Formats: sequence, C-alpha cells, structure tokens
Amino acid sequence: MTGGTPSLLAASVRKAAGILSCLCLLFMYLNPTPAFASPGTLQLARDIVDATTPSQTNIGHSIYFVLPYESQQIQPSDWIEISMPKYSSIVLPTAFSGIYGTPTVDLIGTTIRLTNVVLLNGTGMGIDGISARNANTLSDEQIIISVCDDAACTLVRNQVQIEPSQSGNTVNVTATIDNPLSSLSISGFTSPNAFITLVEGPSVLGTTVSGGTGFFNFFLTALAPGNHSYKITGTDTQGRNTSQSTLNLYLLGANLTTVTSILLSPTISLDKTAINPGDTITMSGSTEPNNQINLFVEAPLKSYTVTADTNGNWTYTIPGTDTTSFLPGQYQTYAISQDGLGTQSQIGLTLNFTVNSPTTDPNNPAPRCDISHGDLNCDGKTSLTDFSILLYHWQTNHKVADINGDTKVNLTDFSIMMFYFTR
Repeated sequence: MTGGTPSLLAASVRKAAGILSCLCLLFMYLNPTPAFASPGTLQLARDIVDATTPSQTNIGHSIYFVLPYESQQIQPSDWIEISMPKYSSIVLPTAFSGIYGTPTVDLIGTTIRLTNVVLLNGTGMGIDGISARNANTLSDEQIIISVCDDAACTLVRNQVQIEPSQSGNTVNVTATIDNPLSSLSISGFTSPNAFITLVEGPSVLGTTVSGGTGFFNFFLTALAPGNHSYKITGTDTQGRNTSQSTLNLYLLGANLTTVTSILLSPTISLDKTAINPGDTITMSGSTEPNNQINLFVEAPLKSYTVTADTNGNWTYTIPGTDTTSFLPGQYQTYAISQDGLGTQSQIGLTLNFTVNSPTTDPNNPAPRCDISHGDLNCDGKTSLTDFSILLYHWQTNHKVADINGDTKVNLTDFSIMMFYFTR
C-alpha cells in the first residue's frame, strides 16, 4: 500500500490537469478572443534606391505601390504617410505619377506626409525625388507606407512595410484593368457665403457654402460611367436664388472629369411690383464680387449696366424719367453676370412688374379740347381770355393750361400761346 501511494497521487494529478485543460478549452470556446480589423495591404509596393551601403548619404528613393481594387479610393481629404524611422537627412519628393491633384507635402521627423490627391482603386502611384542618409545597419532599412483617414494617421485604411532594393524585382505584364468608377470635380463662382446645391434628377448629391471670393467646389467619387445631367443652384445670404445651371456630362470609367469656371447667374429682387409712369423702380441682387451686371427690361427692350461691389452686392434704380415713357402693362426684368475675363452667366430668374394706367386727378382734370394752339377755353380762338387762364395757372402743373404737356405751366406755354394769339 505504501509503495502504491505515489502512483495514485500522480494519477490524480494527471486527471485533475486533464479536467482543467478541458475547462480552459471550454472557456476559450465560450469566450473567444476579440478580433480586431487590420488595415488592408498595398499591392506591388517597392522602393528602388541608388545604393544600400550603410550610412551612405544622398541616396535616392523611387517608391511605387498599387491601391487594391477592393479598397476605397484615396480622396483629397485623405493622407498618405511614408515612414522612414531609421533614415536621416530626408529630402521631400519632387515628382508624382498616377494621381490627380497637386499634392501638399510636409515632413514631420522621419515621416513624409502627403494629402490633396486622388488615387483611384486598382491604380498605382509613383513617388520620386526622395533622398536620405541610409541607416547604420541594413536590417533596419525598412519603410512603412500608410493610407489614413485623418492627419494624425490614427485611422489607417491601407498599409505595407517594404525593404529598399536596388532592383524592382517586378515582371512587366500588359493588362487592362476594368474599373467602373468615375470621379468628378466641379468648381465655379457666385456671391460670397451663398448656399450651393448640386442635384442629379431628384437626388441632392451635395451642398456647400461659397467662400469670401464666391468660389465653390464639389468633388464626387464612385460615380457610374456614362451620361449624367447635373443642376447647380445657389441661394444668397438674403434668400434670393440663382437660376439653375445645367451640366450634361459623359463620365469615363477610372477617370476624373474636371469642370471649372462655372459662373452662376446673379440673384435679383425688386423694391416694388407695380409703379405709375414716372415712378422709380429699384433692382438689387448679388453675384461674384466686382462683376458687371447687365440688366434687361422688356418689352420694349431696355438695358442698363451696374458693377457689383467687393462683397458681390449690386443695386440699380431706373429713374422716373425713363418710366415716364413706359406704356401701361406688364414688364419683365432679368440680369446676366459677366466677370473680368468676359465669362457670362446664364440668364437669371425673371421677375415681373406692372406699369399702371394713368389715374384721373379730380383736382387736375385733363383739358376738354386740344389746347396745343393755346385755345384754353375751347372757343375756337386764342385770345385774351386764354391768356387770363394761363396766368391763373402760372407755375403750376394744371393740365388745362399746360400747352406743351411737360407738367409745368411756364414761359414755354406762354410763347406757344403768343405764336397763335389772335387780336
């Protein structure tokens, strides 16, 4: 019995260990380790260098990578980081290929940072002109390329780690990549701080607010190739609208289409919707600062010109001397904006106003007959009686003595009367 005790003890230990192992496996099955999403890779990444000699200075780097087809394309707000932790005396790149846009590049420590570019998925980007001092040990010469959603590069979408080489280690292959995605950049001008809306059919694709110069921009990605019809409208700070600008475009797959220098029509409003002949009417609105506004009133057609101020605001008052000749009826007015290069906008919204018929003033009735020869009492002759009537209404606007119809009884009327005066 005494000799068998160690065997029984060992067996008990083994049995307990087996049970514990099963319990651990069961716990791991019921409580799996959380899975964390890792960033996607960058394909065909390489860094071709002039030399790999340790500590050698002014070594050129030619970096290339392909953004996988299944990845989200790189947009102007994204960041590309090239981390070279074991290198020193780093010089920023000078040439780029395969991208759209003008890169903004800076260097923080040993990390090169790029933004403001577009790279379509399934396409490659080349970065050239980088130079640096090699690391002290060849095994330390590693470079990390990251595509990030934010400037701090805490949200990494794609990443790859590569070692520099003096050869590309690639094979040339002729192939066609069928990429169905298109991109579109639209930019133009309107009044400052205007609210701009871009629509296609019933869908609003985007909104933005113009800057202090009136500049606005839309950047659209993942668009289906083919025919598209876009409409752009603006609303100024006073709630007045531009007319719709229509863009009919054909977008190519795997290409960026750029439309620039769109000039939205000026906004317009009236201070009144009905006037009497001889009244003034004031038009006002907004457009790109310092643009010329061509105003039109019809019918019959009359035109006027005014220049917008540095804030894009404009105002023009049609004087009463003009509206005196406006016949009673409805008129329409609209405006066109023209910049310093001669670019013209589309016609703005059309507004209507009415010119009323002359009203009869009981205190100033019209003459009972033709007084153009000075016959004010309508007795068929121009005599002393008519002269007395003229003097009675002298320096007034009374129609019964206003021989020439200029709304004033004065020396002109007296001269006409004297010409026809009979003794």
